[in-house]
Amino acid sequence: MKNRQAPKCGIDLSFFLGMATPLTSQNYPNNYPSSHSCTWKFSCPVDMTVQCSDVRLPWNLFCIWGGFTFNGKTICGTSTYFQNPVNVGRTLSARLYAAGYTGPGLKCTVTCGKKAACTKFKKGSSALLELDCGMSQYPGKRSGDAPANSTGLDRSVGGTVVPSQKKYPWMVWIRLNPTTLSVHCGGSLINDRYVLTAAHCVYENPSATYYVVLGDLNRYSSSESVSIQTPARAIPHEQFLIRKSGSTVTAIDHDIPLLKLEMPADFQGYPHIRPICLPKPGVSVDGVPVTVAGWGAMSLLFSHLGIPTVTMLEANLQTASDSVCQKNYGSLFTKNFICAQKAGKDICHGDSGGPLMHRIPGSFYFNVGINSFTKGCDPQYGAAFAATANYVDSFIGMYTNDAQWCAIPRF
Repeated sequence: MKNRQAPKCGIDLSFFLGMATPLTSQNYPNNYPSSHSCTWKFSCPVDMTVQCSDVRLPWNLFCIWGGFTFNGKTICGTSTYFQNPVNVGRTLSARLYAAGYTGPGLKCTVTCGKKAACTKFKKGSSALLELDCGMSQYPGKRSGDAPANSTGLDRSVGGTVVPSQKKYPWMVWIRLNPTTLSVHCGGSLINDRYVLTAAHCVYENPSATYYVVLGDLNRYSSSESVSIQTPARAIPHEQFLIRKSGSTVTAIDHDIPLLKLEMPADFQGYPHIRPICLPKPGVSVDGVPVTVAGWGAMSLLFSHLGIPTVTMLEANLQTASDSVCQKNYGSLFTKNFICAQKAGKDICHGDSGGPLMHRIPGSFYFNVGINSFTKGCDPQYGAAFAATANYVDSFIGMYTNDAQWCAIPRF
């Protein structure tokens, strides 16, 4: 991975959640030019912070001839203002200027969201390693490698057994009471205290307590991974829409809520649990390989017969043209969905709310969609996923300002 470079003058940077970037004056630690003006603009779905390890600007009366301006405030001279992280809101306009004065300037970091303690101790050492969102912890090369104790029945609609919980450490399953083994829906952890799932999983009882299981692989065994259960409350999207005719859904939109965990995830105590990264608003995922995972039924028949899926399964799909799902679902498929399809593979009952994952080649995973609906668990129709990027700036950013985010990996 590349070291992130300080942004150039004049840049207008839209952050990913959890992203951090240096903000450093020209020529630092040497003096910047005595006739100088450099501006930067940053935006983030949640509040940003600025912290500086060094601020050495020339002092001048009222900072007329040189200084650093940020969101309407100005400092000059040697300052400790940014010694601790300073909340600057969701947008930051900054300018370093000089007219005949100069100095070393500043060395700062701008961070999108509060930074979580996404660290663990290096084996055999007291040194801490920084861990990022979206990083699989599984060293295996083949996604279809099944555990030795798996059976031929451990197959989804074209899916294969996930070989280790550490492959997708953000996966969760949701139940309606703390003791049932029935999977109500799936979901994914996005920071230390919020889970993304599907709104149709919670709309019938939005004020209920839901029970989120993190760190699990085999729901009937405790030997393959260490799972924890946390109560959670739903925050529905205010524009969520669902209409039914009998048991048939005739309209659905904004199929996304947040589940707020009663206790934040402890990334140091449970290093095998990690959040998935979120995309930037407006990101395109047309025609890219994607992966779904969860504990959903292996077929519509298995769902009707009540045959459970015990071990987490995964399947590789491809995002498809909107026209594929529009042809098969008509007005049910809106601009707030992503279509994905692959011969012989599909999502099924119990997969709702799980993530549609896209991996940057050789790097990390994004949650680009949320499992919403399909027709009869039949691959020929394609499946619809709520488009996560449509909600990062608005809905997700609006309600997660109290969360702590793992850094997005550098790429």
